Amino acid sequence: MNKINPKLQTVLDNFAQNSLPNGKNSDAYHNLIAAITASPILTERLNTAAEKGYLDKLAVNKNPNAGASYNAEETDFH
Repeated sequence: MNKINPKLQTVLDNFAQNSLPNGKNSDAYHNLIAAITASPILTERLNTAAEKGYLDKLAVNKNPNAGASYNAEETDFH
């Protein structure tokens, strides 16, 4: 299993607290952690993005027509 660095862990914990009904106790949070740590490349890239300040927030995208979006100025991923 790949390790999530402290900066990425903070991003993930804040996402859980702000976007998931049961926070870090939710199945969605545990599934997200499992998906990230199952992939060495994904873990490495997300760790690097958080460490370098390219990623500091995850949020649920409210646009029903969009799969995801990234705002480089605010460094958040929806």
